[in-house]
Amino acid sequence: MGIVAAPLNRPAPDTAAIAREIRQVMVEALGLRLEEHELSGVSRLTEAVAIDSVAALQFVVALERRFGIRMEEQWLDLERLGDLAALSAYVAERKNSSGAAGAAG
Repeated sequence: MGIVAAPLNRPAPDTAAIAREIRQVMVEALGLRLEEHELSGVSRLTEAVAIDSVAALQFVVALERRFGIRMEEQWLDLERLGDLAALSAYVAERKNSSGAAGAAG
């Protein structure tokens, strides 16, 4: 039998660290007068902070820059952006896929 290449073993993204960074991005991008740790118990960002469409756009642009990703159109929605767990998993997935594309290219 021939040699079978092992699948790429990418490290599992640390979604807790990504969630912390997302909270920090929100604080910085929206100029909030609080610290990231003050949002640590929050699962719905939109319940902790009032976000309008302009603030949401600022937040998305800041996320894209910080993580080096492009947000897909369906994520440009306040409901989705507000769900910290889902957003953290999505950002981790996008970072992982963009890193794989960069390594392949």
